[in-house]
Amino acid sequence: MKYILDAIIENNLGFELLQGTWGLEKENLRVDDKGNLALTSHPENLGDKISHPYITTDFSESQIEIITPPSKSIDDAYNMLVNLNDIVTENIHDNEFLWPSSMPSIIPTHDKIPIANYGTSPKAIEKMEYREYIAEKYGKHKQLICGIHYNFSFNSDFLEKLHKTCYSEMSFYDFKNSIYLTVSRNLLKHQWLLTYLLGANVATHSSYKHCCDKHREDRNEDCIFKDACSYRNSICGYRNKEDFRVSFDSLREYIDDLNKLISEGFLKGVKEYYSPVRIKNSKDDNSLTAIEHDGIEYIELRMIDLNPLSQTGIFREDLYLVHLIILASLLKPCSSYNQQDQAEAIENQNIVSFTGHKLPENLREEGVTFFNKLNELLDKLLVNNDKYKQIINAAIEKLKNSSRLYSQRVYQDVYKDGYINYHLSIAKQNKKNILSSSFSLKGYEDLELSTQILIKEALLLGLKVEILDIKENFISIKKGDKIEYIKQATKTSLDSYSTALVMENKAITKKVLLENSISVPPGDIFTNKQDALNSYFRFKDKKIVIKPNNTNFGIGITILDSGFSLDEFTKGLDLAFENDGTVLIELFFKGDEYRFTIIGGKVAGILRRVPANVIGDGKLSISQLVENKNRNPLRGKGYKKPLEIIKLGPEEIFYLKMRGKTEDYIPKEGETVYLRENSNISTGGDSIDFTDLIDSSYKIEAERAAKAVGANITGVDMMIQDINTKRSDENSTIIELNFNPAIHIHCYPFKGENRRLGLKVLKALGF
Repeated sequence: MKYILDAIIENNLGFELLQGTWGLEKENLRVDDKGNLALTSHPENLGDKISHPYITTDFSESQIEIITPPSKSIDDAYNMLVNLNDIVTENIHDNEFLWPSSMPSIIPTHDKIPIANYGTSPKAIEKMEYREYIAEKYGKHKQLICGIHYNFSFNSDFLEKLHKTCYSEMSFYDFKNSIYLTVSRNLLKHQWLLTYLLGANVATHSSYKHCCDKHREDRNEDCIFKDACSYRNSICGYRNKEDFRVSFDSLREYIDDLNKLISEGFLKGVKEYYSPVRIKNSKDDNSLTAIEHDGIEYIELRMIDLNPLSQTGIFREDLYLVHLIILASLLKPCSSYNQQDQAEAIENQNIVSFTGHKLPENLREEGVTFFNKLNELLDKLLVNNDKYKQIINAAIEKLKNSSRLYSQRVYQDVYKDGYINYHLSIAKQNKKNILSSSFSLKGYEDLELSTQILIKEALLLGLKVEILDIKENFISIKKGDKIEYIKQATKTSLDSYSTALVMENKAITKKVLLENSISVPPGDIFTNKQDALNSYFRFKDKKIVIKPNNTNFGIGITILDSGFSLDEFTKGLDLAFENDGTVLIELFFKGDEYRFTIIGGKVAGILRRVPANVIGDGKLSISQLVENKNRNPLRGKGYKKPLEIIKLGPEEIFYLKMRGKTEDYIPKEGETVYLRENSNISTGGDSIDFTDLIDSSYKIEAERAAKAVGANITGVDMMIQDINTKRSDENSTIIELNFNPAIHIHCYPFKGENRRLGLKVLKALGF
């Protein structure tokens, strides 16, 4: 193993070295608005904690655990952690928050801390019995300590190439094990370095009953450790009662040592071995038999604190830093981890945990040398390693100046504000920030918003999601053997291709609806401009709508008031024919426009769509009011946010001019000024939820329209004059059916509640 670096360079494996698979696990306590441990049950919205693959509980019912699925990049793993963290935050109880520190909040007496309740199945009982055992052995308070586990495996192709070209005299089984054991030994030797750089808890509340006296100062109800980097990683933190000496020199010795500890009653099982680094097998990560049979498949680093300075608990660049330290641990010459090495590593860890801000000079020099050598190694392996150099140089700066450490920044704020107040204010602000942008799927902002929402709901249900084509918003959703392919959130297997074609063609839709005795606006269909122009005198005394046959989002539509000129009529036809070879001219139906979104053949949500508008205050001009309204965080461009920004372009300026106004006009207080005739959300319109406010007769009509064209999912646009009366052909008409209705407008309306249409789509699909 001494020549791994040379082998990688000689065989041009530098790029493959950087590849791998990442998984993250994060624990947080739920707390109430006073900072007390929440004693409520695991939120029902988060699903079944024993079967959910991403969201469960750890030791306590009050202790959320987030588990990311395996990812092929650090960025994907981090984005998934962020999204799952957001989903949890959005779905915990309204007056509860995720505690951002590894050390607990205000906690009750031992008997009142709820152990996680998994039910009555044999598996559930086994899990609860183990928790009862560790509660008795270590105390419930200590089991409430939280953190982040970092799981990593090298790319299998990289390991196979390295084995084949350089170490073929050894079996691949032995070679792979030796790789992971080499990394583990060096990580254990340098665990103090990770604690120094990533440690972020320096205090705890007096209600925590395992508070060390060593290096401790009391301030009000806080136990503070001024020079500490990580109380969690200290001798008083989350550790076994004894410092077990388990060999990492070979897999055989590792297994034998652990089996001996288990057989002699020191450990209940391998999962009770709280080593900062553990070797794992994906078939059963708590089974030594699986590791022995198939070998080591990944390593788990367990010494990372929750960082309250990060909304997610860890910064993205720190995941890269951990990876770089893993790589350095591989590229260094193989070394043993004997009894003396272990004792020295544990001593260094204890020193840094409690007094890392006064780092001994020998450790400081060792750390700087470690990273300088890593920089040299990367220069030999990579053409462009600027990103990695920045991360390494930042670590070196922290070694030289402890004031840059997370732990030092946390200490200063805790000392100033108090342990509970400081962390509780962060917890509350985190939740506020997350709720204000809950429509967004981090890392996937290039997807249109309805697709992002559907993915978030799928993750909440514990479904497996794969992005198949990000530009086309094409995804797959899987549970067990069931898989569905979905485009743009609502193009699904529930509807046939012919059904979509019918709804895409407004003329055919209109014909089908008429054949089913469903009211549509009177009008004509034209396939050439001259025939359409010849209809001028027939329509000129009526208010009309001119629209292309096959467009959505209000594209190419013109609305003309009665008495319009031939020139205005011609321009409207030109615009429509520019977008389609077939054009519809329909009588304008007076009333308000409502979108009925049908899912599974039933109305799932109703919105009133109000044209782009501003409301005057008697002081600001129209342009100033538009600017103010566009500051709403729900407004953006290109369907990346629930509402589109309001424009003051040529169409809006012309619309105002036709009504005797300009963008400089100052509306009276309470005066509503409309900027467009059409009410599309895509042109800046407002969405107002009316799901519970409309008589059922209109819902029945919308469902009839969907059934007429054979659609399970569709958006029915209906004009209604008076929603307070029963539906009639005189009071309402259907102006359009949409084969790919956006669901985000119902989930984040301008006014009203989230109707969770993503969940309804998934339910209709059978998930």
